[in-house]
Amino acid sequence: MAGLLADDPVVASEIIRVAMEMARKRRMQLEIKAQIGGLERLVEGLGCVPWRFSYVEELPASVEGESWHEFCESLRLPRDCGYCKGCRRLRFGNAKQQHRVNWAVNKAIKLGLEVREADAGEDLAKWYGLYLQTMKHKAVPPRSYRFFKSLWSTLRPKGQMRLLLAEQKKDEQRNLVAGSIFLKFGQTAFYAFTGCSPRDLYLHPNDIIQMEAIRDACKGGFRWYDFGEVSEDNESLAQFKGKWGTEPKPLFRYYYPAVEDRSHTGGALMHSTRKLWRSLPERATAVLGDLIYRYM
Repeated sequence: MAGLLADDPVVASEIIRVAMEMARKRRMQLEIKAQIGGLERLVEGLGCVPWRFSYVEELPASVEGESWHEFCESLRLPRDCGYCKGCRRLRFGNAKQQHRVNWAVNKAIKLGLEVREADAGEDLAKWYGLYLQTMKHKAVPPRSYRFFKSLWSTLRPKGQMRLLLAEQKKDEQRNLVAGSIFLKFGQTAFYAFTGCSPRDLYLHPNDIIQMEAIRDACKGGFRWYDFGEVSEDNESLAQFKGKWGTEPKPLFRYYYPAVEDRSHTGGALMHSTRKLWRSLPERATAVLGDLIYRYM
């Protein structure tokens, strides 16, 4: 994510032309990731590939004189209460979606889960082990631990990064179950990275973490909460992010030289690759992920 680069088509076209020329001279490929469609119509030679959908929720704004408890904690809705954008309560879509969220969060609480913010480097190291498990299960290359240490040391002191941990309290002991990293930029809070052992998903740790993160974003005055993008073949993740009353927003990739859309090809190869990836040791996936992201 970057700050404002252009506020009219003429300036945007000139910036894109310069970037394309730089890529041509260096014999490199230019990739532009954007939430704006139609950039390929501004400059000849720029190709567009429709990407995935990002699930974004517009957060309510509190008003002066309204207590935080009144604004953020009163989540119950009447059965006949429909969705209304003018409502300032923290709500999640319609009454059915609200019920699903409340049920999952309440179950997590009944099972002894509590959320706290990570406050030491040891927390980050323990969380990274869960992150490797999650990425291995998804068959996606993980980011390096070095990358997360950089986020911790540079963004966290500025309040632009938080690591929320879900722990289960049992027999006077607290066991780490899951954790998620959230980034903040402008008026948007981003759900960026998560880690949870697949065997603990029944505890609904991700639900209770999301609830705490959304409340924190509201309290911090953010207007948007971005759950992030979802691939076409991950229906369960799309359902999880959709139940919070989010609105799917299309993302776009622009390339120079133009490339064809390969999103619907190579299904058999992808299946074999995922099967092989899930058979690797977690530390091996960490090493391979570090090598892969050096070229991405």
